[in-house]
Amino acid sequence: MIIGDSGVGKSTLFSRLTNTAHDDSPTIGIEFGTTLTAIPDGTTIKVNIWDTAGQEFYHAIVKNYYRDIVGAIFVFDISNADSFKNIKNVWMEEFKKYNQHFVKNLLIGNKSDLIRCVDFYEAKQFAEQNDMDYVEISSLNNNNIHYFDSYIEQIYQAMPLEIQTGMGILKNNIPREEVPKCCVIN
Repeated sequence: MIIGDSGVGKSTLFSRLTNTAHDDSPTIGIEFGTTLTAIPDGTTIKVNIWDTAGQEFYHAIVKNYYRDIVGAIFVFDISNADSFKNIKNVWMEEFKKYNQHFVKNLLIGNKSDLIRCVDFYEAKQFAEQNDMDYVEISSLNNNNIHYFDSYIEQIYQAMPLEIQTGMGILKNNIPREEVPKCCVIN
């Protein structure tokens, strides 16, 4: 799930990750997309990505999607200090309120091609305090977008084997009939 203020580049990031066309109109509610991510052990993972609307009007809708996700990407604009403050004071607090289980989160400072208004070390420290990685990207220029694959790998590696195989994720070297089932009833 991609979360943050309106205008920080969430939809541009979403279009880069899902290889879809992007127009400049704001997201209404939630937009869904998928991508395939290959990780070094030979596993290919189908990732469902949700691009959320950043306008306050849609918060009531968006918060309903916070449950049962395995990762949240918090995006702010490094040229807009208010968008970073809102990650700290609005988005993270709202997310924690409605998502009660551990999720591997990522903090992204977008628009690295613009003049910085948010200190790199302040953002990195905030990320560390909230058990997140921090990366700066330019979704417009496609700079550092590749970090997404590493993020997906971290989520995958943190999951128990039973969940990995129960999700329909197949390692390329395991024949389908040998893949363990999700649940065993004795």
